[in-house]
Parts: sequence; C-alpha cells; structure tokens
Amino acid sequence: MDAFIFKSARYDQSLNQIELCYAYQNGLAFTEVLHFPNAKSVLSDAEKTALDKAIRQLHLAAGISYYKAYCPKNIIIENMSLS
Repeated sequence: MDAFIFKSARYDQSLNQIELCYAYQNGLAFTEVLHFPNAKSVLSDAEKTALDKAIRQLHLAAGISYYKAYCPKNIIIENMSLS
C-alpha cells in the first residue's frame, strides 16, 4: 500500500446523511456514513456553502484515523486541493 486516498465527501440531502469516501491504493475502498435524522429538509444557498466547507474539513479530520491503519507513505486528495 503506497497511498491513502481521500476520495469524496458529500451531503445527501434526500437521506440526511454525510458520506465520507476513502480508499487505499491497493483497491480497498470504504465510506463512513453519518446520519442526521432530524436535519432541515431545505437549505439556503449560504447554508449549503457553509455545510460543504465543513464537510470537506470533516473529511480530512476523520480520514486521519483510517490513514493510521496502515500509514502508507503517500496521501492523495482527489476532491480538493490544499495550500
């Protein structure tokens, strides 16, 4: 395993859940799902923007635990760029 991959992160409004997708370069892939059963059903544009930013940060923070399972020497972030 040479790399851990941050694949995607999104909010599925129809299911009220956040999906955080990760993979290892060897092909092992998995998704962490966080459910919010009483979430608002309609979000304003500003709320959607703020939620998207928060989800991207959550994706990075939560992924560290999965990275540590094997500690590959490379990290690939497919869904955003970092400065």
